[in-house]
Amino acid sequence: MSFNVAIDGPAGAGKSTVAKAVAAKRNFIYVDTGAMYRTMALYFLRKGVDKNDEAAVNKACMEVSISIAYENGAQQVFLNGENVSGLIRTEEVGNMASATSGYLFVREKLVELQKEMARKSDVVMDGRDIGTCVLPEMGCLPLNVCVRGGKIAALTAEVPRGRRVIDASGLYVLPGIIDPHTHLGLAVPFGQELESETRSAILGGVTTIGTYFNQPGSYLPVIDRLRREVSQLSRVDMIPHFSLREQQQIDELPLYSRQGMNSFKVYMCGVPKKL
Repeated sequence: MSFNVAIDGPAGAGKSTVAKAVAAKRNFIYVDTGAMYRTMALYFLRKGVDKNDEAAVNKACMEVSISIAYENGAQQVFLNGENVSGLIRTEEVGNMASATSGYLFVREKLVELQKEMARKSDVVMDGRDIGTCVLPEMGCLPLNVCVRGGKIAALTAEVPRGRRVIDASGLYVLPGIIDPHTHLGLAVPFGQELESETRSAILGGVTTIGTYFNQPGSYLPVIDRLRREVSQLSRVDMIPHFSLREQQQIDELPLYSRQGMNSFKVYMCGVPKKL
């Protein structure tokens, strides 16, 4: 059974960067969908297909088989068994890919090929329609989640026995989202906003937030109060980010670290020279 990872998101969100890193880490195949469109375009050029003749393009699609493999850490793309990795990055191929990628049959054929890869190999795919069109079943499994000590201990098909059972039938269970950049306590007191904003966060699936603190002088008097308020009022975990703008704050970095405060914001202008 193959293991597939689908990464969806809008343009510029970092899908490809994350997908390539995951594939390298897990030794999976990163399915470069752009390379697949280019490979299809290369075949059209070799066959002399007119890019404006949709019927001819559709007919040629039926003759194409595309696969992707990795050799010595480099992506290799195969067209009907031939390694064409060095032939698909030309301007001519790119222009043909742009002209034919909008045809419905071309897209359907490539989705079919991508699904075939996913059935045969461990793959990572990224794109704006991977989770809806290519791998719509990804991430939606009817399983039971077993929790021990605040951590997921197992995913099982059988209903396990436990001290507490939460009926989530018909619902989706997702990993907690981390929002690393928030600003609390700017317009209203920190404690007041902490309670309301973290309540909103948890309702949206955010289980950890990072929030920034910016004040003159030492942060040491703040740490105990911060811990107390977070413990009493926050509905989520919190990562405090301390802004370093004064020499005293920089000198006290080891003290903050001993208190468990290890995230800091540094401004690249107006910073003491010693930093």
